[in-house]
Amino acid sequence: MVISGHIGNWEILGHAIAAAGYPITTLAKPSYDPRVTRWLQKWRTLHGLKIIWHDKSNAGKMILSVLRQNRLIAFLIDQDIKTAGDFVPFFGRPAFTPTTPAALALRTGAPVIVCWHQRRHKRHAIAIERIDYVPTGNAARDVLALTAAITQRLELIIRAAPEQWVWLHKRWRTLPAE
Repeated sequence: MVISGHIGNWEILGHAIAAAGYPITTLAKPSYDPRVTRWLQKWRTLHGLKIIWHDKSNAGKMILSVLRQNRLIAFLIDQDIKTAGDFVPFFGRPAFTPTTPAALALRTGAPVIVCWHQRRHKRHAIAIERIDYVPTGNAARDVLALTAAITQRLELIIRAAPEQWVWLHKRWRTLPAE
């Protein structure tokens, strides 16, 4: 389970992992313009990165198939998107965050890897680290705790180099119920 955010050039990150010989699949939302989606499909898969588009009705089965094949599945979880999620702290505010990566990791026992790309002068740096977790047996609490731990790590990465965080969306669009 590879987790990242829109940090540095996440497109180069996916390409680098695939070009290094690691079979990786990521999820993506199609563009409102089908021509852009076709271009993204062509460009992203150029070096072996595979894509599961969010609009596919069988996306869940496709994700499980990737995991069963012992391939990497990548999620960018720093967006407020319409998916299974919950509120976890992010920059001091509750942020609706996708919980599917944590739920899948806990369900399958897949290791959780946080990685990110940073531009440094005229060079590129990729960092990878494992997030260790020990399930307690309370599935709902474990999913929330792991999601919070991953999000906290992404926040620390962004705090270390805020200019690297590419943000164009409303991160706190969904508000928790009072």
